[in-house]
Amino acid sequence: LKSGVHRCVLRLDQEPEECAVCRGVVSKILGSTDAQGKSSDDRLTAIEAALDLYCAVAEGKEAKFCYSATAMKRELCKPLANGVTIEKACDRAAKKDPTLCELKYEKEGDEDSTGGDAAARRAFLRISVLIHPDKHSNSDDATNAFRMLNKARKFFDDQAAKKRREREQ
Repeated sequence: LKSGVHRCVLRLDQEPEECAVCRGVVSKILGSTDAQGKSSDDRLTAIEAALDLYCAVAEGKEAKFCYSATAMKRELCKPLANGVTIEKACDRAAKKDPTLCELKYEKEGDEDSTGGDAAARRAFLRISVLIHPDKHSNSDDATNAFRMLNKARKFFDDQAAKKRREREQ
């Protein structure tokens, strides 16, 4: 349980890469298609279908990406069907619609609507479901892990509040 908390917290420290949402979504889409050995038209059809399926259930930043990407689906998918790398395909699409690369995943220090750390909140929710004591027959290990997770959440919220106070002064 402890390693899951640490991995989640450590991932928050990474710098966001350029076009992170676009690259993440496109890599998931390409991973879900079986377009190897097909003609480029068949690959294009498969990639467009996979984009449609993915976007039908996407949430958050990825749903915002899908909103922009579906308007220019052909411009995004055609280079991918012809073997262009994900990075180049996202860069080319961003030249036509800059909002595709403006979307970024939350990182440590970004504030949510309550003034807390947005990335810490998402990480807390994701992990708390896994380690909540009610899901583990009220075991002492689960209770201790949940307390540690609450302390980590409080730490990140306090850091965000401190940054906010410094900006306001």
